[in-house]
Amino acid sequence: MSSGSAAHRGIRVDSSLWPVVHMQVFADVTEADVDVAYDELESLVPRGRHVHLTDLRHVNPLTIPATLRKKFAERERRLAEVAEGVIMADARVVDHPVVRGLLTAFEWLVGDVPWPVTNHASERAALDWLRERGF
Repeated sequence: MSSGSAAHRGIRVDSSLWPVVHMQVFADVTEADVDVAYDELESLVPRGRHVHLTDLRHVNPLTIPATLRKKFAERERRLAEVAEGVIMADARVVDHPVVRGLLTAFEWLVGDVPWPVTNHASERAALDWLRERGF
């Protein structure tokens, strides 16, 4: 469903505001949800350059099991391999400062991706950051 949105139990991917792809992650996310959502993200690569707006306000990284964190890291690395030069940025919305710090640790686990990743306290701040980059 790369023309609009794909709803998964724990993750929602919406490309209806192309070139901004909005992904929301919810507290009930499962490994299967991660696979389905990242398959959707990979299917968007042929459409061309775009950015991600990732909303993590509804999930607490402290409650995510290690196996699920590992699954996110695996799929993020795989996405980086297939989307280099296509995904231009990822602006994440994380409203709690401690959680923003934890995401820095997660980024260390994933390793470098070939696009800038930033964490913002609000969706408006994340969108402003993307607009400053021309999206």
